[in-house]
Amino acid sequence: MSVVRSESHLLRCFRAIDRAEVETPKVAFPIEVNDVFTWSDGPRSFLLFCAKPDDEPRGIVFHRSTGATPDVAAMCEWCHAVRAYGGVKLLSVSTDERHRIGLYLCSGLACMERARQTPGPDDIVDGATTEQRASRTLARIARFVSGRLGIGSI
Repeated sequence: MSVVRSESHLLRCFRAIDRAEVETPKVAFPIEVNDVFTWSDGPRSFLLFCAKPDDEPRGIVFHRSTGATPDVAAMCEWCHAVRAYGGVKLLSVSTDERHRIGLYLCSGLACMERARQTPGPDDIVDGATTEQRASRTLARIARFVSGRLGIGSI
């Protein structure tokens, strides 16, 4: 588990390209980050995560699609939960000053919470335990961050 002790420490966890957009969560410091810590503010969602227990938390700012919420179901690319009515939305993240990558994710980045819940009737049921699902979800987050964003360290 990692601990974010102050607002300045929180800002250092985020990529330089994201720091100007970070809104401090409405919780008291220190913040404990076991695997992920997420919060939302307006059209943005914020992710702090540790791929391994002793890692320094890394932060990413996501922009949520503000378009109309379709009434079709979609599957989160990280936790594989299937939700309708805006439960899964297109979220985008800056790769540089001019480019963004979009993913269909749980709208409030509650992927780890969903991975630890009993799968719903529309979810993929594969016999995995809640900890196995959570471990796979965290691995998908880490692969996205290292592979698509090219972040080894912030």
